[in-house]
Amino acid sequence: VYEKAMTVNNSTDEDKFNYYSDLGDTYYKNKNYNSALAEYKKAYEYNSNNEYIDIKIGNTYKALSDLNAAISYYEKAIKINPENPDSYFNCGLCLAELNKIEQAKEKFDKVISLKSDYEYAYYALGLAYEKEKNYKKAIENYETFIDCSKDNNLKNNIKNKINNLKKKLPAETTEE
Repeated sequence: VYEKAMTVNNSTDEDKFNYYSDLGDTYYKNKNYNSALAEYKKAYEYNSNNEYIDIKIGNTYKALSDLNAAISYYEKAIKINPENPDSYFNCGLCLAELNKIEQAKEKFDKVISLKSDYEYAYYALGLAYEKEKNYKKAIENYETFIDCSKDNNLKNNIKNKINNLKKKLPAETTEE
């Protein structure tokens, strides 16, 4: 790493961007989020119009529990590429954690409009509707998650959750 760092001064901006981004990735994988953030911000200096560095910085702020900062970087990524569902999804997770449920649902709906098989968007929508006590919509989204998901452990947990939510639904009345 030291040798690579010594040569980065004579490199192109793209090389420097990649070097700092990769170094940030290494720190992030080792859960050294403050160092990851510092390296990602150095990379950002060399290319501030890269959606992936915005997502990486957003993810790092999220890991550091600075959700508002994370949201601002996810929003920057959305402006650069409004077709990337990951930016909307991560932004939605932060909004949900801040209890901004309506805004979170909008982001998750956008994810699904971009990629209809984005299974965790349905799961997140289920959680959002459950938080609002809209159990019918929560169940619908959880069932779609089950249909899309390959995560058998989570699918089994969601099946149990659905059964518990069904008990909370008002009894259906039939009109004659």
